[in-house]
Formats: sequence, structure tokens, C-alpha cells
Amino acid sequence: MDFLLFKTFISKYILIAFYYIGVFVIPFIAWLIAFKIAKRFPFLKEQIKTHQKLIWQNLPTKYKILITLCFFICFIFMQIFWRMMIEFLVAYMQIRDALVVK
Repeated sequence: MDFLLFKTFISKYILIAFYYIGVFVIPFIAWLIAFKIAKRFPFLKEQIKTHQKLIWQNLPTKYKILITLCFFICFIFMQIFWRMMIEFLVAYMQIRDALVVK
């Protein structure tokens, strides 16, 4: 009942739930949205396929590996940034709770 009166915040537990949503659900939803956009605009899908095939066939293996590695590094950095942002907010709530208790 204290959280209805804002004496106790529920945000720590909500933030942890948002963390898991951001790590697992949001990338999956972004992937689905990209496929829906490609499905909705068939001419765009064909252009992307054609250019992707043309570029990927003409790229040396070194650059294919480099592009793939850059993609995975960016994805990992996004995940780390998301984690740090949530940790900061959880720490803020813990500091606030510690100061209010005293």
C-alpha cells in the first residue's frame, strides 16, 4: 500500500523488468519491423536484395569479416550501454532509499 502513497518506489523492480525487455524483446521486435517494412514495400525489398547480393559478391573476404565484426561489436556496445543505463537508474533508487531511511 505504501507504493500507492509514493512512500516506497516500485521502480527498481520495474527497471529490472525493462532491462530484460530491452535486451531480449526490443531487438526481436526491431527485426520483425524490418521484415514487415520489407514485405510492405516489395520494390524496396528487391532493391535491397539486388544491391546486397552485388556488394556481397564483390567484397573481399577480409571486408566481409570486418563488416560482420563491426555489426556484432555495435550490437554488444548497445547492450552494454543499455545495461549501464539501467544500473545507473537502479543505483539512483538505492541511493535515494538509503538517504530517505536515515
